[in-house]
Amino acid sequence: MFAALAGFIYRHRWGVLALSTLFLALSIAMVIRGGRLTGGSFGDREAEQTQRLVEEVLGHSTDTTFVVVFRSDTLSPRDEPFRSAMKAALEPLASDPDVLSVVTSDEAPAPLVPEMVNASANSAVALVSLKGDFKEALTRYPAVPAFVRPSSKSSALARCPSWTISTACCSMT
Repeated sequence: MFAALAGFIYRHRWGVLALSTLFLALSIAMVIRGGRLTGGSFGDREAEQTQRLVEEVLGHSTDTTFVVVFRSDTLSPRDEPFRSAMKAALEPLASDPDVLSVVTSDEAPAPLVPEMVNASANSAVALVSLKGDFKEALTRYPAVPAFVRPSSKSSALARCPSWTISTACCSMT
C-alpha cells in the first residue's frame, strides 16, 4: 500500500508539490484571518438536555462558573476571622462588571452549604460566575484572579483543572 502511494507521489510529484503548497498557503491564510474555534456537540443527548435544564433554572451557564478555594493552616472556615478574610478577598471580584455572581457558603442555598465548607481541611469555596457564554468568559478569565485580592492574612494562587474555566486558590495563613 505504501509502495503504491510512493509510486503515485513520485509519478505526480509536481502536482503533489503544487497541492501541498496550495494547502499550506490556505492554512496560513486561515491562521492569519483568525476566528473563534467551536466545540463539538453530540446532539441532543440526555446530558445536554440536563445541562440546558440546569442553565434554565440558574439563569446562566455553569460553564462560566469557576471555584475559588480558601484554605488556612490554623483557622476553621466556620470562624469569623476566616469568613471575614474570605469576604475581603472576594469583595473586589464581586464588583467587577464581568462577574455575574459570587456565592459563598453564607449566600448559598442550604443544601449546598455543607459541600462548600470542609472543616477537617480548614477550607471553603466560593463559586464565581462570569457574564456571557463560555467563549466570552474564557477571554475574560485571565484578568479575574487579579481581582481576588488577598488581605493581610491571605495569599492567592491560580490553578486550572480540565473541567472548569480555571480555579483560583486562596490560602489564608
